[in-house]
Amino acid sequence: MIKLWLKENDIPQLTSFAGNIDADKLAPFIFLAQTTDLKPILGSNLYDKINTDYIAGTLSGVYLQMYDEYLVYMLAYFACSHYVAFAHIDVSNNGATKPDQSAPTKEVNSLSARYRALANNV
Repeated sequence: MIKLWLKENDIPQLTSFAGNIDADKLAPFIFLAQTTDLKPILGSNLYDKINTDYIAGTLSGVYLQMYDEYLVYMLAYFACSHYVAFAHIDVSNNGATKPDQSAPTKEVNSLSARYRALANNV
């Protein structure tokens, strides 16, 4: 079972994302960051240990310290990197559309890369 390791207000508190951003829109990117970025960094055994303890509410000791001091930040920044890269296009029953006021692709890619760099340097 996958449980997201970030709380709804973690990203707005740790990044430049606005506090009114829809948590439902962020959730898939938190999942993506957690499973495709953090899991390979931690390795399956450590990832599974932290995930099991997090779900059970028993995260403690060095695992809690690792979570509090590193993983929350890495996960927030990786999730933002993914969100920025994908969120400038909305996909719905009407197909893919671009909001009227979306930033140029070059700027979006640059911001995404900055968040990824932050995540890699925590």
